[in-house]
Amino acid sequence: MQRTQPSSALLSSFLLLSGLILSGCGSDTSAPLAQTPQAQPASLSESSNDNPAAALQTPPPDNEVGYKPSAYSFPDCYTPEKLNGSTVANHRCSWAYNALELQTLISRSQPLTASSFLATHNAFNSSAYTGLSSSGDPNQSLSLNDQLQLGMQGLELDIHWIPHAASGAFAPVVCHGVGASMGHLGCSPTDPLLKDVLKEIRAALDKPENKHLVLMLDIEDALQEYVPPNNSKSSLAGHDMAAALFAEILGDKVYRPAEDKKCNSLNINTVSKQDILDAGKQVVIVGGCGEGSAWTQWVFNFDRKQKANDGFDAATCEGDFFSAADYQSKFTRLWHDSTRLSSVAIQGLQAITAAELKSMTLCGLHQASLDQLIAGDDRLPAAIWSWDEHFPKISGKAQCATQADDGRWRASDCEEKKQFACKVGQIWALSETADTWATGRQTCEANGGSFNLPLTAKENAKLNAVRSSAKAGDVWLNWKDATGKGAFKIPAKKL
Repeated sequence: MQRTQPSSALLSSFLLLSGLILSGCGSDTSAPLAQTPQAQPASLSESSNDNPAAALQTPPPDNEVGYKPSAYSFPDCYTPEKLNGSTVANHRCSWAYNALELQTLISRSQPLTASSFLATHNAFNSSAYTGLSSSGDPNQSLSLNDQLQLGMQGLELDIHWIPHAASGAFAPVVCHGVGASMGHLGCSPTDPLLKDVLKEIRAALDKPENKHLVLMLDIEDALQEYVPPNNSKSSLAGHDMAAALFAEILGDKVYRPAEDKKCNSLNINTVSKQDILDAGKQVVIVGGCGEGSAWTQWVFNFDRKQKANDGFDAATCEGDFFSAADYQSKFTRLWHDSTRLSSVAIQGLQAITAAELKSMTLCGLHQASLDQLIAGDDRLPAAIWSWDEHFPKISGKAQCATQADDGRWRASDCEEKKQFACKVGQIWALSETADTWATGRQTCEANGGSFNLPLTAKENAKLNAVRSSAKAGDVWLNWKDATGKGAFKIPAKKL
């Protein structure tokens, strides 16, 4: 389709608003727009539970070209009025769980630098397990399975190389202790074997509701031997045994380094969650370079910038540590450790609150690693920057997404007439005219733009600033529910 020149009014809006920048949060992080694909006719068969988007029996309007036909489907128990689950078991029915799933859906085709992994810190160190050496000083109270059921996309494991009571031999053991140079103090021979921890994670991944989960398994590598009195040496046997367990238990689920070399880095500027799923995988294991060739066949080295949370400065996006470039090119992480052991060792530790998590998300932080995650945790809704509370609803009529006057998304009747959220390059603007949702693509293209959708919290805030400056009401976004049953299609790789 040949593009026309932008109208003078729309172009003026672009120029006027191109200088809008979120205070202290750096420059835009979204990927450049691809050329809008040409419309192609399509017909889909009858609906099924596995593919509710198949209920569309007529060719989709131009707006839907470029969207993959697979869709996220709400569980039958979805209750948008229930903001958060009061128990682990019913959290999947809540607004917070489903809104976060939809939010993840739209960003998963973007590079990992434009994505996020809400995680638990020291996920294994939980009072849900008996016999831990650290049972009196846990980071968590829920099992690994329950943490995943609450929507976590990252789990941190500390793996030590110590003798274990089950065999009397050295083995990879998961425990909360100090490094090998201090004798793995804090670990005990009765702490969980890595083998058993990985089996629990594998069982959770095999559940149907987790089939689209991309999990970052963050390994703190303490697979070293103690060398008295205060030294250590890396253990090839320990790394080989851990790698063998990754292969045996998680094997076909792991997105592995492509090259056989000493240290493979995960390219977070090109790889996306969708790439991982398209490869038939679900788990990315990140850690250091380790020891030996077996380890590097399963574990990525990882370029990231991280620190313990000492109180997040929302005004500058923690500018005394993170730069705007860090949020765009590195994997940024903040973590909290609630244990008494760490409170002594690390000064200034503060819990990550719901308000801080909301600010971290807006600033573009890639991973907030939480301690003391619980059912009904108020931090779970705080991670949602897109859908307004109670939206989207299951509706046969209100299926098209809008950005409302508070910047949050709602669903409206697609036949209503509203302005469209258009984008040229990295600049947001609104269409001059209002029309039904189905005409959005051609309306924006006629003005030199593309009908679009914010894929990050920062992008959403920039569009909201444009909408607010124009004193506009709700504006159409390029996303819809294909059936009225929560069948939201996956956006194209570069919308």
